Amino acid sequence: MNTIYLLTSLVPILGPLILLVLLRRSAKVGMTISMIIMILLGLIVWGIDSNILVSSIFIGMHKAITIIYILLGALALVNTLKNTNAVKRINQGFLSVSNDK
Repeated sequence: MNTIYLLTSLVPILGPLILLVLLRRSAKVGMTISMIIMILLGLIVWGIDSNILVSSIFIGMHKAITIIYILLGALALVNTLKNTNAVKRINQGFLSVSNDK
């Protein structure tokens, strides 16, 4: 029985690896298939209660949305700096401190 638990615990790592790298599926398809496989294995092998499983999915979505907001803010800041030529001014500020690159 421990072997089944070991193999099941490797699915979150090996599933996306096989689908994305070896089979060259898109991230949308590969990660969706991996998620479905992990949910089914969690229900069948690990015996996770469906309420806990749904709660875990919502917690994961919340954490992902938080990370996406941070990334979008960073991208907006970088694009603003590029479009206003602030990057050049920042580089000039660093060069005024020392000419050594």
